[in-house]
Amino acid sequence: MGTRSQNQLTRADWCDAAMDALARKGVAAVAIEPLAKSLGVTKGSGYWHFENRDALLEATLAAWEERTTTRTIERLSAVADPRDRLAQLLRQALSKDLDSRITVALMTHDTNPVIAKALRRVSKRRLQFLEDCYRAFLADPDQAPQRAAIAYAAYLGLILLRRHGAGRTSGPELIEGMIATLV
Repeated sequence: MGTRSQNQLTRADWCDAAMDALARKGVAAVAIEPLAKSLGVTKGSGYWHFENRDALLEATLAAWEERTTTRTIERLSAVADPRDRLAQLLRQALSKDLDSRITVALMTHDTNPVIAKALRRVSKRRLQFLEDCYRAFLADPDQAPQRAAIAYAAYLGLILLRRHGAGRTSGPELIEGMIATLV
């Protein structure tokens, strides 16, 4: 296999490879040397784009947040009916395996300061969006923070159950049942 020059890969290419490695092999796989090998380039290419592993990890987590949180919120904010918005959000979140695997990998390393910061930021944004959805249609809008926390906890619980293969944790019936319960 020939090697590519460092200028052929962008930071985004490295982040894409890092997200894939994170989902498949966990946090330890987000390192310049093994990613360079998988990308068919020298590790110098990685250091061309990132000062060190933490910089790669930060950029990867920022890209993950942009794709799975920022873009999702932007897209779903256009849905006029808040119940439909919430149902679409839950349906999408519960069917995205890549994000689920990344979330679990990050949760198991939440003592790492870079990861902890990203998880706090993402969880805060996701909870706020859930809360906004609930506040828009609940008879008692003061219940929105509690309902948002329950919905987010249900999502996190389900992805953890899936990871351990516990019970029936997939399928359209389960997703629709959760939506019916949470919306």
